[in-house]
Amino acid sequence: MSNIAKIIRSDGEEAVQLPPGFQFEGDTVRIRRDGEAVILEPIVDEWSWLEAIAVKLDPDVLDAILKATDEDVPQQDRPALDEL
Repeated sequence: MSNIAKIIRSDGEEAVQLPPGFQFEGDTVRIRRDGEAVILEPIVDEWSWLEAIAVKLDPDVLDAILKATDEDVPQQDRPALDEL
């Protein structure tokens, strides 16, 4: 059995109003094509397993990790692929 969803068009973009039972949690989905079909997939928090470990860390270690992830890393200069 298939359901029908409404397409909403605005400024050259389209949105699909999903019926009950088809909504996603979160604000973004992964989108891809398979032939003529457009497939929307939830984006799974692939790092959720880390939270269970992180709560066991010493607070100083956790603060150091969080601080390190907030730092900006400069862009590296690399040769173009056709120059290799």
